[in-house]
Amino acid sequence: MKHFMMLCMTLAALFTLTVQHSNAQALWPIAGAKPGSSILVKPQQSIDGNVNPADLYIAAPEGTPVLCPEDGTIQHFSLGWKTLFTRASSCGSNGGSFNKMMKEATEEDDSFPVPVNYVSGSISIKLSGNRELNLTGLMGDVPMKTGQTIHRGDTLGYVTYAVVLLESPHMGISLSTNGKKDDVMKYLGLESTFVPGKKMEKPTHLTQVQAQEDILVLKQALEELYPSMDEIVTPVQWNAFWKDAEERIKAGMSYTDFYNQIAKRSVSAELVHDTHVSIQTEAPDEAERLYKSTMHLGIVNDELIAAQVLLGKETYLKKAIAEIDGEKAEAIIARVRIQHTEYDVDNKSVCFEKEQSIDQLVYGDFSKPREVKIVFKDGSTYTDKWISRDSNNKYTPIIGAEVGRIKLAFDRVKPVNYFMKKLNEKTGLLSITRFRMSQVELDQIAKTLREWENVPNLIIDCRMNPGGDVEVVDTLLSYFIQQPSVALHQYSKVNSNSTYKSFGHALNYAPDMAPFSNYKPVENKEGFYFESNLTKVIRPSAKASYKGKIAVLTNGSSISAATTFPALLVKNNRAVTVGRETGSAYHFMSAIKFAEIILPNSQIQLRIPLVKDVFDDEVSERFPYGRGLLPDYEVPDSFEEYYVSKEDLILKKALEVLQ
Repeated sequence: MKHFMMLCMTLAALFTLTVQHSNAQALWPIAGAKPGSSILVKPQQSIDGNVNPADLYIAAPEGTPVLCPEDGTIQHFSLGWKTLFTRASSCGSNGGSFNKMMKEATEEDDSFPVPVNYVSGSISIKLSGNRELNLTGLMGDVPMKTGQTIHRGDTLGYVTYAVVLLESPHMGISLSTNGKKDDVMKYLGLESTFVPGKKMEKPTHLTQVQAQEDILVLKQALEELYPSMDEIVTPVQWNAFWKDAEERIKAGMSYTDFYNQIAKRSVSAELVHDTHVSIQTEAPDEAERLYKSTMHLGIVNDELIAAQVLLGKETYLKKAIAEIDGEKAEAIIARVRIQHTEYDVDNKSVCFEKEQSIDQLVYGDFSKPREVKIVFKDGSTYTDKWISRDSNNKYTPIIGAEVGRIKLAFDRVKPVNYFMKKLNEKTGLLSITRFRMSQVELDQIAKTLREWENVPNLIIDCRMNPGGDVEVVDTLLSYFIQQPSVALHQYSKVNSNSTYKSFGHALNYAPDMAPFSNYKPVENKEGFYFESNLTKVIRPSAKASYKGKIAVLTNGSSISAATTFPALLVKNNRAVTVGRETGSAYHFMSAIKFAEIILPNSQIQLRIPLVKDVFDDEVSERFPYGRGLLPDYEVPDSFEEYYVSKEDLILKKALEVLQ
């Protein structure tokens, strides 16, 4: 006990020292200036009716050095502009220095929607205590890379202009803690005007007029902004959806019903489904879930099955279901599948993963007790009498931590972007959890690959990966190719090269902005296109050159960059893929730039991509149109993998392939 008490006292002392250090007054960011001087705009102040939520804007002569207020690590740096305090756009990132990024941006396109002096650099610095500092309105040749440690007093750049609303040279600074805006004035030792933002109150009910206005804004935004509509929605589907929406709101509608029956359905398989289209607003509280079914449902190989049952009812496990309360299994499956969201075109693998546990999609309301009659295809029946949610009844199979896919999931949620280890003497593993690596992390990967020069096999795991940065993808590819990458016919498409009416409801674009003015029409094609005269070619890196055999693991949760990277390895004949179809489509993604649209009455916010980015236009048996990147070695969907197997079956298959 004595030793334990001493340990607690030591930890408490260390904690106190840490808190004291983190509360120490930060360095004023303007070199040579008196702290608190030349402030232009404080948090919660406004200019021409535009409220500044949390940033501090400080005036200084153009070219004045901007200093780092506290020791930290460079999290991100980019080039962009702000038209309003809450409307920011970017045009480049992680290019070595702000001036270098500016040079590259103007070489590709010298037209900006704001005066060029308002195109400036911003940098995010990770501090201790889950804090992040952001400084904007910088320029200069200061070399930097993500992951780099920087110190109090280091020069980050030089003052230019941060936001178009302010006419004199200035920079901006803000602070966040645990992802939420914090008091930067207190951080800098100033008397504060900051007031933590209040959560916006949602309406409880929309009148018919209010609902109609929101529907009009939603319909117009999807139609005007989303660049890939003709790939996934037919005119018949489009018209039927909005006709049905109008019918539903004739007597007005509760906020919850509007969210679920209009907004959520509009970004589902029923209309605009896409890995990059989403509702940003939290789902409203549903009726309290007081009960649960005694037989959990799933869809495997296009059959509705009993996926989990109560202990003692194992005879029903995995049995195919014919109908539930008189509704045919085929109708239930169709009803479930039309509710799927966030998948591209005709992707199958994503939907498989969504269909392993479907009680909520089938039944919806668990606030009341219910008896459900289930008829199986062999003619047997089961009465599912729902039990209390708090009941301690045991189910089988138990999806515990020993199941292979659960162990994988635990690995993927660790707060690391990658990890590397030897699986055996002949095989190394590079597991990428997200393509957000800093330059320091990329250099460390290169170092390990050099150490593994004589390891003949490498498995790269891109499963359960939400994507990330193109620059990271390109750098990683350069570690695995021995000659310049193959040329792909790549281009981008948007719906307009002028202004968008829907920007009147956007949080991050002004109504008069034309972000794609450099896109041009193409004869006999709808939309506007950008195709660089220079084909993007990635060259081998001097930092690493791994020459062994590579197998890449993919599944339906390999999204965005986690589709692009495996695809580039395949196109360059440097890898085979093992597992299942990737979550994003192979040929194109709707991404790059996004409009944050807010509906005027419900205040529901949607994220809509503006650019259709074509990765490759080759269509073949290996790369069928409308699908994700298909595996060279498929591990078929199975009940065993999802519920039972203690092995990682996809990893096991890759090891067999590389033998």
